[in-house]
Amino acid sequence: MTEIINKSKKLASAVKKTEIGNRLFSSKPKFWQNVQIVGAGIALIGTLIATLPISLPTGLVAVGTYLVTAGGTIAAFAQLPTKDKSDEEIKKAIEEGIKKAKK
Repeated sequence: MTEIINKSKKLASAVKKTEIGNRLFSSKPKFWQNVQIVGAGIALIGTLIATLPISLPTGLVAVGTYLVTAGGTIAAFAQLPTKDKSDEEIKKAIEEGIKKAKK
């Protein structure tokens, strides 16, 4: 059991060292925190609709599953933006990308 725990700690440490890990565990702008909460709420509503213990029309159950998918996707993507870069760094990165695309 302790071997499994040690392996999972090593894996978590390795993930935190990657770019995606840095994005997942860094602070987020307030707007994206709110978007993440809204996405989780949409997924929750979809889950409630899709798993109600009563008989519902098929279309309504399908809408519930779509809400789960959409809400989960929104919440996951809202986790990625970070506060690390200033506006100037972002503009510079965009300009460099445009220059590379023109070449």
